[in-house]
Amino acid sequence: MNFQEINKQLDKREYKPVYFLQGEESWFIDQIAARIEQEVLSDAEKGFNQIILYGKDVDVPTVINTAKRYPMMAPYQVVVVREAQQVKDWKPLLSYVENPLSSTVLVILYKKKTVASSTKLGKAISKKGVLFTAKKMYENQVSTWVGQYVRGKGYKISEDAKQLLINHLGTSLSKISNELDKCFLNLVAKSNITKEIVADQIGVHRSHNVFELQKAIAQKDVTKVFQIANHFASNPKSAPLVMLIATLYRFFSKQLIFLQNQQMPEAALVKKMGVRGGWALKDHRAAARKYHAQQIQRAIVLLYEYDLKSKGWNNP
Repeated sequence: MNFQEINKQLDKREYKPVYFLQGEESWFIDQIAARIEQEVLSDAEKGFNQIILYGKDVDVPTVINTAKRYPMMAPYQVVVVREAQQVKDWKPLLSYVENPLSSTVLVILYKKKTVASSTKLGKAISKKGVLFTAKKMYENQVSTWVGQYVRGKGYKISEDAKQLLINHLGTSLSKISNELDKCFLNLVAKSNITKEIVADQIGVHRSHNVFELQKAIAQKDVTKVFQIANHFASNPKSAPLVMLIATLYRFFSKQLIFLQNQQMPEAALVKKMGVRGGWALKDHRAAARKYHAQQIQRAIVLLYEYDLKSKGWNNP
């Protein structure tokens, strides 16, 4: 089942006995778990029937014994195992999953790891409950998600504001949603979230940030590039090196694809580059007028070298 299908079931108050929520993108996992924790039981029922366990403190037999308890004056008991990736081996859960208690909703948050759907445990969970894998999203997928998330909250967001969020925070939905939620607190409903609002919220200098650096490099505006670079040197926290290198690497690697395929129709080129719409090609078109393929390749090599140096390789 995917995220939307699980939420549709929860909307109908149809609950499975086991939810094994796994994978790289913790936002999806946390959202499903939060809904179950908040909605299955009333506040009065939660005192006796909602149990939170932590992977570092329990083993699978303890989880099974807890799940086999019957609810007290409630239709269900909810058992949530957080940090489940710290449990060494979940294979013994198979005996419970094959015959789960229908009055228990067992939710396991197995972040950054996965149980293969082809294993006995994976097959049993899929048959009796929900085995949900939250995959890391690509940058263009994150941009689409940001737009949907903001619209769902009753606001709008500009494309350059999305890009600034992604450039500065990466593709972590948890980090992005957290900053957007802070923005919502200070905005009137249906407001448009601009690049300036995002810059203020996440503590980015309005004219000296990675987004503007990328644009200055694309336009070969040497003066502005060095102004921004000097700002970063004086304020290292404003653009951590790992984030700066990753952002520039994404830009130059996409630029290489652009140069090799710029005769393609725009829609096909957008898809091939993995960017969000024709607007995202603006900087790449500007860079194509300033740099040839060998220069782009050299930039990628330099970024690779300095990434290694930043991690202690060949760095005297």
